Amino acid sequence: MKKPDYRCVYDGKIYSVSSIDIAWQKINLCGADIINFDEGRLLDFTGLKDSIGKKIYNGDIIEFNYQGKQKVICWIEYSEQYAEYITRCNEIYFDHEPLGDIVEYNCTCIKVIGNINIKNDYFDKPEESEANSLKSLDIDISKIAEDAKKLYKELEKMGSNVASDVANIFGRFIDIAWEQQKEIERLKRPKK
Repeated sequence: MKKPDYRCVYDGKIYSVSSIDIAWQKINLCGADIINFDEGRLLDFTGLKDSIGKKIYNGDIIEFNYQGKQKVICWIEYSEQYAEYITRCNEIYFDHEPLGDIVEYNCTCIKVIGNINIKNDYFDKPEESEANSLKSLDIDISKIAEDAKKLYKELEKMGSNVASDVANIFGRFIDIAWEQQKEIERLKRPKK
């Protein structure tokens, strides 16, 4: 199991995350403020690195050469349907391709060149709208977080070592819910 590793998009920039407090719905950003969940967008580490050793995160834009000739630019997202990170791009052949396959077969030339969630020269930034925030999910994330907070406090009182595991599970649930909402919004966008 990979160790949880996150970055966060906040105020048009990407920050490293020093800690996440599920109980209080806070994200502690390295070199910045402590923010509420709905103020930022968590990006989780895929467990893979590009050819120069840079970590590849959910939302990163990657560039690679296919068969040494064709330059391909894609972004990374987590697919619940396939239960893995996949590439998304305008190239039909590479759209929905497992990221692990791309890294395995192109590991000498793959490069992280940006992130879909901030201004870039490759893809449109996802719209900053109410529909794109954690508040707009059909499930009540705040209720889940409140329940997690209560459970965490109870486990802490009992001296249980599983309290942090419970916090991580709820954190992953929130990530999954966010990804599902993002995919719904993407499908609603008009085709170019």
